[in-house]
Amino acid sequence: MDFPIEEYRSRLKRTQAEMARYDLPVLILHGAENVCYLSGFYTVGFFAYHALIVPAEGEPILVLRAIEEPSAIKQSWLTRRRCWMDGEEPIKATQKVLESLGLEGGRIGIEQDSWYLTLKRYRTLRELLPRATFVDEPFIVDRLRLIKSSREVEYIRAAAYVAEAQMQAGIEALDAGVNEREILEVIIAANIRAGGEPRYRGSMTAGQPPKYVHHDWGNGQIQSGDWIKYELTGRVKKYIARLMRTSVVGKPTQEVVRTFDTLLRVYEDGKNCLRPGVVAAEVDEAIRGPLIRAGLREPNRNRIGYSIGLVIPPTAGEFICEFTPDASWVLQPGMVFHMLMGARRGIGFSETVLVTDDGPEELTQYERRLFFR
Repeated sequence: MDFPIEEYRSRLKRTQAEMARYDLPVLILHGAENVCYLSGFYTVGFFAYHALIVPAEGEPILVLRAIEEPSAIKQSWLTRRRCWMDGEEPIKATQKVLESLGLEGGRIGIEQDSWYLTLKRYRTLRELLPRATFVDEPFIVDRLRLIKSSREVEYIRAAAYVAEAQMQAGIEALDAGVNEREILEVIIAANIRAGGEPRYRGSMTAGQPPKYVHHDWGNGQIQSGDWIKYELTGRVKKYIARLMRTSVVGKPTQEVVRTFDTLLRVYEDGKNCLRPGVVAAEVDEAIRGPLIRAGLREPNRNRIGYSIGLVIPPTAGEFICEFTPDASWVLQPGMVFHMLMGARRGIGFSETVLVTDDGPEELTQYERRLFFR
């Protein structure tokens, strides 16, 4: 298990306390992160139906594909499981668990925005449980995940080290004439050597300037004069840290240098706002406002940061807390954010930052400057 049993039990206790507050006798979780957070169970086979049924009292029950049970026994602290075999209707396993608990006819909280609760699965669930009242649960577990424990922070810190190793390899590999796949090769190798998990490869955009935000790796060759922006992700125990840097192949123009220097100054001011009790919109204005006034950013609503932690593909972040102009949520100790500093024309950098009782702590420590060669 990735955490002591006591930590899992504490998570469950807090979840059940929130369920009581919202009058939910039972919660059915399908999201991979939430299932993993409470149970410890994870599989790359989440494409098949899996669920965690959390009653208001007592131990949750895992519903899983039968061939995954050995993994669940090894990874999870939970002792109650209901398996389904290939060829069976998997939703019936959930139905049987709820019937065994006497909870098939009341209020049932579900994650309506889960990747894994498809429309077909939801319809089947409703058909098999005609007396149930399905309630869109208010992100109970997602919100609990926002505040990281000390062990979670250490995993993210380790992931930051992995992201830094990837970045170092990527920047060193840059040169005119180099193929994108050659760069990807050294980044993947650095990820493995640094202790990272191979589920994220990040993105690289190149051009004069780059035209895309999330560009996949291809067969293109780096050209003299290109600006390259790496956004790389380290992952340890399924916890991520993210890091972005910009490099120029050749000598950068004075405009590029001035733009990057402005980004650095604005970031330092904005970072200092990442303190407990601060309203998110204040952080947003501290970064977005100066960049718009300097003509370096369009007056749009694109987020300038978002919460990260336990992240399982295809998800790229927690996205419960995002920095936007009208964000009203309040920062708390233990939150971790990917803070994005970007200007028009593709120049930018980012950091993974932890909010502590004393203010911000950067978990990514890679040199923050405009790179060129």
